[in-house]
Amino acid sequence: MLSEELMGDSSEGGFWDDVVANAKPITEAIERFLPFSAVTMLGADPGTGKTVFLYRIAEAASYGTKFMGQLNCVQGNVLLVQKDESDSNLAQKNEKIQLRDPDHRILVKLKFSSGYFPELEKWIVEHKARIRLPGSF
Repeated sequence: MLSEELMGDSSEGGFWDDVVANAKPITEAIERFLPFSAVTMLGADPGTGKTVFLYRIAEAASYGTKFMGQLNCVQGNVLLVQKDESDSNLAQKNEKIQLRDPDHRILVKLKFSSGYFPELEKWIVEHKARIRLPGSF
């Protein structure tokens, strides 16, 4: 039998039964779709609606409404970091999707680079962002 010192914390891996027994439960931000405390990647061809899809996630999550009219969302402030589109692009898309945020629950940041991690943490804390959605970075 290996000592716990050699095996390490089960969150770093280990024997199957130990990892399963000590795993933290998954908390869903959006039912059956988007978990908290995880990285989720969205990829598709250009022009297929990835950004609008993320805007709709932001809308549903910020007000706790059903995403796509079907999936329950946990309500929380949203931080949307958009690197590859401008405010003009956002406004153009909003003409079609008519997203409204009357309570200012969706904070949009239009610049991000690897040097921005201290700012990212600050934005999350200041906005009390429960849900963080990257545009494309």
